[in-house]
Amino acid sequence: MALAIAPFVVPAGTAVLGPVDTGGGWTHFHLLLDVANLTSLDAVAELSTDGGSSWLPLAAMTGLVPVVNVRTSRGFGATWDPPLPAGQLRITLTNSVAFASTGGSLVVT
Repeated sequence: MALAIAPFVVPAGTAVLGPVDTGGGWTHFHLLLDVANLTSLDAVAELSTDGGSSWLPLAAMTGLVPVVNVRTSRGFGATWDPPLPAGQLRITLTNSVAFASTGGSLVVT
């Protein structure tokens, strides 16, 4: 499954991408965002198998700081074995100041 992400602005604080439904048997996700004005970013990927009542952390990326603050692409992904069950995937972004994204993609396989 591949989803296109339209341009958006992430406000200072916390923003959530998703949730998106996943079929059973998936082993990998990859989020790619084109960003500008990024000063720092933490991201957490979480899975829910109960319709969004509870969330299990799957992977985290903390302290992403670009060397040069220009428009750039940033990726975040992980792989599992054995495969994960069907459910919903969401990615929570936490940052100290607002930043813009010109879009990107989320791939779940």
